[in-house]
Amino acid sequence: MSATPFADLNALATHLRTELATKKFVLLYAYNGTGKTRLSTAFKDLGKKGDERDTLYFNAFTEDLFSWDNDLDNDRERILKINKDSRFFAGLGELEMDNRNGVLFRGGAEERIRTKLLKDGHIDTVIGLPANLFYSTGIPVCILVLKKCKKPDDVLFINAAEHFVKGKRQNQLTDEHIAKIIDTYQFRREEQRYSMRISMERIATEGYNLNISRYISTAQDEAEIDLTATHGELVAIEDAIKTATAKHNAFLKELGLPALPSAE
Repeated sequence: MSATPFADLNALATHLRTELATKKFVLLYAYNGTGKTRLSTAFKDLGKKGDERDTLYFNAFTEDLFSWDNDLDNDRERILKINKDSRFFAGLGELEMDNRNGVLFRGGAEERIRTKLLKDGHIDTVIGLPANLFYSTGIPVCILVLKKCKKPDDVLFINAAEHFVKGKRQNQLTDEHIAKIIDTYQFRREEQRYSMRISMERIATEGYNLNISRYISTAQDEAEIDLTATHGELVAIEDAIKTATAKHNAFLKELGLPALPSAE
């Protein structure tokens, strides 16, 4: 990092993005009240492209992931400790990753990683969630459930994208929606238009593409049209038009005005 002072937080956020182009991470130490949250917001805003963002902001201190062991009296030693009992680690026995859906089908390095995980039997379940659930992004997201030792030789796909309660600003998953996802995942249930177990052979023929719509169709069957009934309705409408036209022309004749053209 540069020792040169920055004009404002936006300039520092821009510098951090430049640094991260060649580094895996940048660790910042800052006192309380120095603008850490505002810096995070500025960093995130620089990555906006329309409604999409490339940054997820996570307040690790609030979530009890980190704690400080500060030598406040002598101000000589400041130690950052990771809390092994933090709620951040809850549920990581089965690693869950929240992703943009592009990770399911994009090519390049992501395709190679996805293919490797599939061939090694580590991808257990793909869960598609509704759009606009999170403040950080309005696009739909997915959850990949990974396991070290997966028994079934298939992948469970759950399409929960249409199961939510629409809110004014954010969509919401109710307890019932969450319970349905968990129950489907635990018992690997299959349900039309909601969940499906797909064999590895089928996934291989699809080029290891995990796009949920390839395996679970959400298309509604078109209603069958009764041609006889529809024809009867059209005839009745035509007769009503003729009757109304004749009645209207009678009034026009009394007024000495030209009649409307007849449909006949």
